[in-house]
Amino acid sequence: KSPGSAKTSEAHAIREMAPDPWDRGKCTPIVSKLSRGNGDDTGVDAVEAAWNDLDKAAQKTALAFVQHVDGSAGAEDPLPGALDALDAARAKLRSVAEMPANQQTGAVLPSAQMVPLVDGKDPVTSVEVTSPPSAHGVVLYGKTGSREIQISLSPGGNPSVTRVGPGSMRSVPDATWGATAGDLTLKVTGSKRDSVGELLAGAMDAEGVIATPTKLAVTSPIPPTGNMVSDNPTLKSGERIGSVTVAAVSGTLNEGTIIYGAFQSLVVAHAKANVLTPATTLKIDNALASSDLDGRVALVWTTPDKVSHATLFKTGGEESFELPATFGAQPCLTTDRVWLPGNEHEVIAFGGGRPLDRVQLPSFYELQGCTADTAIVRNPEAHRDVAICTDKCRTVTIPSGAPEYANVTAIKGKLVAIASHDGVVGVWAEDKPPVFYTLPARAMPVYDRRSAPAMALTDGKVIDVIALSDRKYVVVRIPAP
Repeated sequence: KSPGSAKTSEAHAIREMAPDPWDRGKCTPIVSKLSRGNGDDTGVDAVEAAWNDLDKAAQKTALAFVQHVDGSAGAEDPLPGALDALDAARAKLRSVAEMPANQQTGAVLPSAQMVPLVDGKDPVTSVEVTSPPSAHGVVLYGKTGSREIQISLSPGGNPSVTRVGPGSMRSVPDATWGATAGDLTLKVTGSKRDSVGELLAGAMDAEGVIATPTKLAVTSPIPPTGNMVSDNPTLKSGERIGSVTVAAVSGTLNEGTIIYGAFQSLVVAHAKANVLTPATTLKIDNALASSDLDGRVALVWTTPDKVSHATLFKTGGEESFELPATFGAQPCLTTDRVWLPGNEHEVIAFGGGRPLDRVQLPSFYELQGCTADTAIVRNPEAHRDVAICTDKCRTVTIPSGAPEYANVTAIKGKLVAIASHDGVVGVWAEDKPPVFYTLPARAMPVYDRRSAPAMALTDGKVIDVIALSDRKYVVVRIPAP
């Protein structure tokens, strides 16, 4: 009774995003009556021609409606376009018949901005959302039609798209240098098996090539079981068995950090006055790292004797902690702390010159990411249940009216949900009415590595959502509520 937009396709999209779908049974008989039907014509050629156009538009709408209801339309649903074409045909008929224009009920939607992700003129056609966002944004990897690329997204800023080679990583925030993974080879000494490899690091050109690299070595014992090398006794010394893993590159060549490793060894190397030097080698069972666009890096690892540790690398120093629990996913960083999901219905916070905190959750939640002042976790079994964590975690449900699989973020500690459907993007914030925007083209927000809606980015002024539009990736940018 109160359409969300004066444009029928947009009003329809808004209605479809509601959690209580419209009654298709009531719509079917109405759709069947859209055509003129039998009867005397007007005798006015122009009117009859317009009527004929309207009947054709009605037939296309009816067919599109059937496809919409039975699910055969797929992602390129023809119904929104058919509804707009029907409106246009009806408006033309009224004009030809010298009748006043029919005023549509509803508001005119404001426009959302759509920022394309491009390398020069080449659109980004593949994106992997593998890391949670942090206070200043997120680093992603993907491809254009001909290049592998690294993407740095800062909310409200211009996307940075730079070229990298296979196994390469550019530093943040200074993308003029980085590291490239070298091969790992097998070294057999009697019954002992080690992996031996090196990392190439230094200034990168536009293609991601390091012209004069510094070679950083890594040697690691190979676990006796559970991997492709130990399970293949026929491998000989000197054979290639994989690549070095690059976990993080941050800062500048004047003052920066590289974290890399292989199997059960992790190496922390430092850049100082354009000189790269390995500083620490850690024996690990497993390890994860996350970088923020301001150059901070959070590293968490578990030793072979199952003790978990963490270090926050930042300009001017490091903060290290022994963790009270194991972990199962990458951390994220607010402006002053690191947040890490524990395995006991909790999240762990450390850094910022404050003691380590353990914050309990009512059940298992997965870390979505961090804003400047909050960590956001979400229930993977009940997607409407979200917790916003500061000094403690506050559980909240995605606002009524928003789809269950909406993307989320937080502004001033309040949950915001974002969803898109057929060229319309909706924003639902706690304690506020929903706001809808029209898009220049259809764009669907992406999912992360766990097949969950990827967290939206925000600086408190705008919200950025990574989305796919016509097989190309974009950032949908809307005002913060």
